[in-house]
Amino acid sequence: LGRGGLLEPIMANHGRRHLSYGVEIEHFETMGTSLMIALEMRLGDQWTSEVAKAWQNAYDRIQSCFTAAMKEECKSKSNKVVKRHINDLQLVQESWKLI
Repeated sequence: LGRGGLLEPIMANHGRRHLSYGVEIEHFETMGTSLMIALEMRLGDQWTSEVAKAWQNAYDRIQSCFTAAMKEECKSKSNKVVKRHINDLQLVQESWKLI
């Protein structure tokens, strides 16, 4: 994260790939909260407000790259795989409600 813009393309690529895993942009808030709680529990007394702020800033940057790439990928009309996956996911979610 300290390498300027070198990691953004890598993080964007991971963000696009997360679409194929069924990750939705709304999941990032819960994930971020869970990560912060887990880090606080693991670090114990080492978890200071400065450490918390550093981790939150890092997570915010990663989340921003991921979600921007995910939004762009969803807008892309040429990505049939993503559209098919989203359609399949919606069908599964809708039919799951009936079970």
